[in-house]
Amino acid sequence: MNNVAGLGSSGSQRAMDMRMKIQYINEKNQGRGVIMATGTPLSNSMVELYVMQLYLQERRLHEKGIYHFDAWASVFGEVTSSLELAPEGTGYRMRTRFNKFINLPELIHLFKEVADIILPDMLDIKRPELKDGKYKIVVSEASDYVKERMQEMVKRAEAIHRGAVDPKDDNMLRITGEARLLGTDPRLLDSHAPVDTDSKLNKAVENIYQEYVQSQEQKGTQIVFSDIGTPGPGKPFTVYDYLKHELIAKGIPEEEICFIHDAKTDEQRDRMFSDVRAGRKRIIIGSTEKLGVGTNIQTRMVAAHHIDCPWKPSDIERAPVKAS
Repeated sequence: MNNVAGLGSSGSQRAMDMRMKIQYINEKNQGRGVIMATGTPLSNSMVELYVMQLYLQERRLHEKGIYHFDAWASVFGEVTSSLELAPEGTGYRMRTRFNKFINLPELIHLFKEVADIILPDMLDIKRPELKDGKYKIVVSEASDYVKERMQEMVKRAEAIHRGAVDPKDDNMLRITGEARLLGTDPRLLDSHAPVDTDSKLNKAVENIYQEYVQSQEQKGTQIVFSDIGTPGPGKPFTVYDYLKHELIAKGIPEEEICFIHDAKTDEQRDRMFSDVRAGRKRIIIGSTEKLGVGTNIQTRMVAAHHIDCPWKPSDIERAPVKAS
């Protein structure tokens, strides 16, 4: 399937390595011997279900006459075309995507031959409720500087679509990455960019501080997620350092703020999480990868802040708490 959004065409060496290992184990054990466990088998694309079936029931797919992805897609999926907002945000264009399941009862029946499907409402697990029952979206208006830089990116994107630019010099992936940085804070692109007092980061600082003050009595803790602007040597501006600096300027003790990136070993990580659960560390800042799945620090948690939205919905769904 070519020119269809939602399908990765580059392949993955890690996934192929996994497939060969599974094939070897299955050959040695008559198709048995591999156990997988995940809370989100489909986290970003419909294709992931095919990959899971290819790993766990390749022989069964062959019995059904399915020997490659296109055959699976023609039986269980459908390609649709619809209008979507253009990446540069200046209009709409038709986009073809592989995004709809068909013959779903048959697909589920086939998948259940190798999967035990357990939904959240089937488990007696206590989960914190969202404040006011919903996520809180904090809106920050773009400054004049940000708008000017965005117009430059729009012109670059138009030139790319016209084929007037060598992909080695500029491409949509590069523009998308720069726009993501710009939308968080223009200083991530240019450390000399003007400071906007109404920016996303400054609003985050204010919200974090207000939650800190309001939960002072019970020593409430907060998680701040940011996948960009992570700390590191030689970086003139980072989201983490700026948040920490501004929070300290508001009166929060430095020893109550920590970065997950400072925990280099499992022992240091466990000690940091223990401090958060005890309220000795009240604000922990980290990326979705390092602070997402498997993090048990919600004992005193009063809020979780996402500075930038993760690429996959599962990254928000699997966050350690459902709070905002």
